[in-house]
Amino acid sequence: MELGAQVDAVDSDGQTVLILAAQWGSESTFRALVEFGAQVDAVDSDGQTALMHAARWGSESVVRELVELGAQVDAVDSHGKTALMHAAENGHESTVRALVELGAQVDAVDSHGKTALILAAQCNRWGSESVVRALVELGAQVDAVDSDEQTALMVAARCVHWWTGHESTVVRELVELGAQVDAVDSHGRTA
Repeated sequence: MELGAQVDAVDSDGQTVLILAAQWGSESTFRALVEFGAQVDAVDSDGQTALMHAARWGSESVVRELVELGAQVDAVDSHGKTALMHAAENGHESTVRALVELGAQVDAVDSHGKTALILAAQCNRWGSESVVRALVELGAQVDAVDSDEQTALMVAARCVHWWTGHESTVVRELVELGAQVDAVDSHGRTA
């Protein structure tokens, strides 16, 4: 950096070196970058910060380090998603727990009204049941609704049909956690 390199230069995706370092878990690199003046909350072309990238990859130690360096825990990207939402929808329970411990709002909503719990219940390839349980334990409203008045249970139940059996554990988990099985969405559908 002493040779004049631009610490906040961006690549074709708008990602700074700090964002790339956070994705790959290089704590010593991003600490040095911040010392040289890198902006902790710089955003890429999708409005995502280094913290959001670290959360998506489940890098709990990087998440903790970035928040210690001043990253805004509830910053939102161009879709209204927070770091907690990125961690939840990618099945990273320990990162979800860390973000809430660090002050993330557990029931924040994205631009479609989805909470981290609803995103965790969506169809994906990762084991969501532990994240669903963690979010409810951490205070998430089990029957929160999105902009279509769909609950996490409704979202998970629809996935059972699409991914036969895959999300049935999430449905079971939500019912055990007290989700209303007879809630109705804006189209008159139940789980």
